[in-house]
Amino acid sequence: MSRKELYQSVLKKFSTVITESEGHYIVTYSHGFFEGTCKYVEKSGMSKLQPQSVLLLTETDMGDVIEYIHKESPLSSEDHNDLQMYIREHSLQTIQEHLKVQGHQ
Repeated sequence: MSRKELYQSVLKKFSTVITESEGHYIVTYSHGFFEGTCKYVEKSGMSKLQPQSVLLLTETDMGDVIEYIHKESPLSSEDHNDLQMYIREHSLQTIQEHLKVQGHQ
């Protein structure tokens, strides 16, 4: 099993909830006593005369999630960096899908 497949299978064990608070979108991952969050802010602007919306990651607290994955399969420092990037991509995709369903994008 590749590392990416491992990350995917482990993150599937976590439930995800998206909340909006004070202009931020927060993705909360939880599984038992393990919990983590990724916080985004939506910024608007213009690109080639068309309105654009960008989600910026402003804060993460994924220590418990990373600890859980490390217990499932020990991580090297390189794996740790790859995992952090995978979590960022996963949380962004989760918010984008949520916004699409809500009709925001």
